[in-house]
Amino acid sequence: MELLRIQHETDKKRRLEQHEIDLKEARVLLDAKLAQQNLRNEVELKALKNKCDEEKDLRKGMLQKEFEQWKVQQMAILQEEEDEQVRLEYKRMEQNVKTDIERCQMATSSD
Repeated sequence: MELLRIQHETDKKRRLEQHEIDLKEARVLLDAKLAQQNLRNEVELKALKNKCDEEKDLRKGMLQKEFEQWKVQQMAILQEEEDEQVRLEYKRMEQNVKTDIERCQMATSSD
């Protein structure tokens, strides 16, 4: 009877030790899977960051190009406005000269 009890206790102790070993192995496997997943996540994150940086650079380039086009358009508009002001000034001066000539002619003819 005592032998059965000792054998039962020994079996129980072995099963407990085996469960502890199984738990440790499961923990090692789980840690390895987590490490693998972390590595995959890091690689994916780096790829996403690179893609984001590329898109940002693309957008920056597009915005720079749009800005340059806008600047050229604004300069053209300013040049047109300046040209129009010069034309108006020229016409005003031309009209003043004609008016002066007419005054001179009228003053000469009345003498």
